Amino acid sequence: MKLQLVLCALFCLLGSQWNHAQVASANCLPPSNASCKYNKASNSVTLNWSPAPGATGYTVYLYVGDPMCCPNYPGPSSSVLIPVGGTSVTIPLSSYPCFSWSVRSECGPNTSSAYTKQECMCVTTQSQPCSTFDGSSPAGNWTAVGVTTAYTDVNPLDGTNCLTLGDLSGTSYYSNSVDYTNLGQNYLGQCLCFDVQLVYAYAGGGGLPYNPKIYLSDGVNTIVFVANVGLNPGDGWVSVCAPIAHCAGGVPPSNADGTWVFGTPGMTCADFDNIIDNTTTISITPEVNSSPSEVKHYDNICVRDCRVACNSNFTLNTSISSSTGTANASVVLDFVNPTSTYIVDWGDGTSSGIGSHTYASAGYYNVCVTEITAQQEICRTCIRFCYETAQVSTTPAEKSINPSHGFSLKDLERIADEELKMVQVQQGYTILPNPAKDYIQVHTELSKEETVSIELIDMGGKVLANKSGVYEAGGQKIELDTKRISNGIYILKVRIGDTEKSSQVSIVK
Repeated sequence: MKLQLVLCALFCLLGSQWNHAQVASANCLPPSNASCKYNKASNSVTLNWSPAPGATGYTVYLYVGDPMCCPNYPGPSSSVLIPVGGTSVTIPLSSYPCFSWSVRSECGPNTSSAYTKQECMCVTTQSQPCSTFDGSSPAGNWTAVGVTTAYTDVNPLDGTNCLTLGDLSGTSYYSNSVDYTNLGQNYLGQCLCFDVQLVYAYAGGGGLPYNPKIYLSDGVNTIVFVANVGLNPGDGWVSVCAPIAHCAGGVPPSNADGTWVFGTPGMTCADFDNIIDNTTTISITPEVNSSPSEVKHYDNICVRDCRVACNSNFTLNTSISSSTGTANASVVLDFVNPTSTYIVDWGDGTSSGIGSHTYASAGYYNVCVTEITAQQEICRTCIRFCYETAQVSTTPAEKSINPSHGFSLKDLERIADEELKMVQVQQGYTILPNPAKDYIQVHTELSKEETVSIELIDMGGKVLANKSGVYEAGGQKIELDTKRISNGIYILKVRIGDTEKSSQVSIVK
């Protein structure tokens, strides 16, 4: 007989979750000075980094075919982990023609640092446009109309000079029609980013707080990215990233930083996409209101990888077998980013994708989930748990299990039943089995007649199997056939009435 228990509720206290900046050991630091060098003679790249104190080795993560670095990559994207003893590794481009990469320190058994920031490989067919307003000719290919310019102020975000843009009477803008052309053709999926600070604006003139903006044109129509953040004079610097993307469903693209809007009356999504793909001009302006006295700072107007929020938070479900004394742990993500890769470090020297793991030895374990996203951000969340092996007897007597806490078999069964009920109340449903083989069952308790639908979705967003129907009040078990689904990690989207949640499931055959 196998008792399904939430171990940390029975035997141990769960440690608190750490945010992505925390790792298994505070003394295990990530490498510094990560860099990449292209070797033309050998058609390879060498990844280098400085040694980290206490590191016994390193792990390099390659995201092969990263769409943010490799928009024209012909094959499917894949993840590769490479253990390295020293502080460099050479990657043959014949094997991995395009990828992004990061590296972490290994500081002993079950102890590693966070990964460094994900970087594109150092071989590019086209440099990404970027205006830093440094050097002897900081204006570059920018043209001023109705503005004053200076390039001596320091931007504390990067420690370099920046552009000071002052407003004059009449139309005021600062434009570049050379460096940022055809953005969608060259950089679709990346972001147009800039740093901005509002230095002065007449308080009585309206327009405050000011939402930073950047303008694109194809020579006929104009689109505007409007940032969510509102600035008042003296608020300091902010960084804004606008997605280089097409309309979807008749709606201009947006992200956590803000939203694209039509700047020319009567525009359509086709017009918007034409501006993105066939950009001729990029513009910024110091104007906030009708008073010709505003001053802004701008810097680092660059096309680069987008930033996304961390989605590595997870729930750890655990169970123990009364017959073997082993423990099983499974990871369920709170939120799934379909464009991300997730790696679970189970705390005993093994790692895998999202799924489950069996522990044969009692002890304390740090289970950590690392999210590696297509947009180059890395998040890491850890949960610490422990379990004590039950004393197993070959006799069927109730006292064959004697945890040190003194729980009887009936106590454990009662607590386990209550824990499972609590999980179902919190989630609205339970998924069994997970990992699955030939089928997945969604168990739910409906308070009234409801429409319930379930979809199994791959990491590319494709629906592989689905089922929907109207179910009466009471306990329901909805089964989805997975016999024809290949091994892998998938998203199960469950919609009950107006409530929709997603969980991660594994298919193992």
